[in-house]
Amino acid sequence: MKKFIISLAIVMLAPLSLLAQGNQLNGSGYYRVQNRDSKRYISVVDNRASISASSGAADADLEALLMLQGKTDELFEENVAWNPATICRFEQVSSNQYNLSGLGLDLHEKTGYYLNVAKIADGSYRLYGSTGGIGTADLCDMPDYMLHPYVDKSKKYWWLRPIDQSDEQYFGIKPDVQDADGTYWATIYAAFPFKPGTGMKAYVIQKQSSNYAVLKELEEVPAGEPALVRCAGATPKENKVIVPNTSSATAGENVLEGNFFCNLTYTESGTPDGHWHATYYNPTTMRMLGIGADGKVAFVKSNISYLPACKAYLPVKASRAAEIQIVTEAEWEVLGVNTIEAEATPAKTGVYTLSGQRIADTTNGLSKGLYIVNGKKVIVK
Repeated sequence: MKKFIISLAIVMLAPLSLLAQGNQLNGSGYYRVQNRDSKRYISVVDNRASISASSGAADADLEALLMLQGKTDELFEENVAWNPATICRFEQVSSNQYNLSGLGLDLHEKTGYYLNVAKIADGSYRLYGSTGGIGTADLCDMPDYMLHPYVDKSKKYWWLRPIDQSDEQYFGIKPDVQDADGTYWATIYAAFPFKPGTGMKAYVIQKQSSNYAVLKELEEVPAGEPALVRCAGATPKENKVIVPNTSSATAGENVLEGNFFCNLTYTESGTPDGHWHATYYNPTTMRMLGIGADGKVAFVKSNISYLPACKAYLPVKASRAAEIQIVTEAEWEVLGVNTIEAEATPAKTGVYTLSGQRIADTTNGLSKGLYIVNGKKVIVK
């Protein structure tokens, strides 16, 4: 997809008659920012931004913001609905000033600007900053670094879309893998809190050993907390979550780590540019969500080059197994109690209970639980 740059351009102040009487948002909260004319949405792909100003001219670098097309239902679901980078936080700092943040980008921290939020008569908004050096600069959807005194009005007005569970502005989890039971799973690392929707569950990994990672279920995933999600279906629309404007949720112990950015942008000569922002995947010390040898969801070695954006991974010691099985706390306790005894017992072919009773040749058709299979502990889920 072609990349478009959001620029700040110096513009004349809009006539006051264009501004609606109530020019404020409903306080702080999470929104998507959609250009009124192009229908494209802002997404955050890097945490670097800057604005320099002198003698009434502005040089703005906001390549950290990428425009995504979402003007039809199909484009919205393909590009926007599942993408954590499209959800921005507006934090109110005065009557009509807000700080804009998303993923690891804080606009005021990087540029020194707060956004003035002015509502227009049709319900859209102007988002602009003002200083003595550059006058008034509007946030505009422009295809390049066009900085000139007069900007086409259609480029500087925005819809601020609250996140809800409607088909028009939902956030839904996009599954990463499907296990042998037909269940879909995903990891997510987002800068906003969320509660899993109907038929979904969210987890962190509270501890791990050489072969196992232990689940802990959360009713609400805090902002900035990497998580594992059991999905309700195969599409984002089937996996809608609730995004609260405020949250006091805590995750407790969580050994998962997350990665916000995978922005692979290059100069014309083929070298990484100033907004190239990615993390190399290390197969020795990282495990990604995948499917284990038994068809169950697990954290496994991968062949990727870079960590994907807004995903979680399991950091491991170099000595850890290539496949880390995912277990519950109850399963972990059973494994911990029986580890020494099971490893001291000579290997036997077939399936045995933990008490040593042989019950089958294979695990096919067995109830859920922990068994000794060919001398090794195996969890049947």
